Amino acid sequence: MSTKPWYMTSQRRKQMDKQFQTMLRQNHDALLASANRRYPETVEGVLAENPNCQDPEKVADFNRRSNQLSEGIEDLIMSIDPRWKE
Repeated sequence: MSTKPWYMTSQRRKQMDKQFQTMLRQNHDALLASANRRYPETVEGVLAENPNCQDPEKVADFNRRSNQLSEGIEDLIMSIDPRWKE
């Protein structure tokens, strides 16, 4: 008996699922690592990090928005990744 070329065996499905879960975990870890980076939200903090900054107020505003987005990404990943559910 020959199998059809499009037929996937149970063993192959399990192998592909394991590969997918590994890649998904790696992706979530990379997103969390990126989102964990916080930037200074004050003019003083921006100038301490980059004394040559031309417009520290604009950078501080951008950093506030960036930090808020990062928090949202963290919350989303932690809500969908089973490793973080208790």
